[in-house]
Amino acid sequence: FREGTFAFYRLAEAGPSAELARVLVAAIPADDPTRILDLERLDSIKRSRVEAAASYFRENAGRWHEIRSLHVPEREVEAALLRLLPDEGIGELLDIGTGTGRML
Repeated sequence: FREGTFAFYRLAEAGPSAELARVLVAAIPADDPTRILDLERLDSIKRSRVEAAASYFRENAGRWHEIRSLHVPEREVEAALLRLLPDEGIGELLDIGTGTGRML
């Protein structure tokens, strides 16, 4: 998925590619300097992203409905989403943190 100028990829959880990746990662020693640095960077990035998100919502929570109203009207978004749903209903649903949960 894209986020600004970044693109994030995740390996499929199952299948031959996922199994190969797990075998390769398992072959890297736990004390490998590059692996250690990568994991440290990953932790740093995750912390930074959590802090940035918390800061944004802390600063804007009081006017969230105002900010949200600057975008496409919720009724239009909801109507478009409803048109995309299968007639037989939804078996599973993932909330990806897209707002207040109202539409969910």
